[in-house]
Amino acid sequence: MAQREKWVHVKLSAAERNLWHELAADAGVSLADFVRMRVGEAKLTRRLPTKKQPVKRVDPELIRQISRVGANVNQVARWANFYKSEADAEQVLFALLKIERDLAEVRADFMPNARREIIADDD
Repeated sequence: MAQREKWVHVKLSAAERNLWHELAADAGVSLADFVRMRVGEAKLTRRLPTKKQPVKRVDPELIRQISRVGANVNQVARWANFYKSEADAEQVLFALLKIERDLAEVRADFMPNARREIIADDD
């Protein structure tokens, strides 16, 4: 018989470990022999590798545009939180509408097949 020099490590709960030891003892063999027998009896099949989805490349300019819009949203939120008592709802709404128009333009530039809803500029 070939010398066994490689290890296989398996994590078990305490209950599983105790059960395996009991089953090996009942069979009158060591735990290692018990596991070898059980694995040898099992119908083993090879799992086919799954196909990895290709990574979609995103235009770096699109990422920059979206980052700019996100920065604008953060500025509006910071301003509104800082000047809570003085915050003019109308000013905040106008700022948010401007951001929404910017996003619509980015979407139109980078996603020509997307539904276009650019809000008219009332300034």
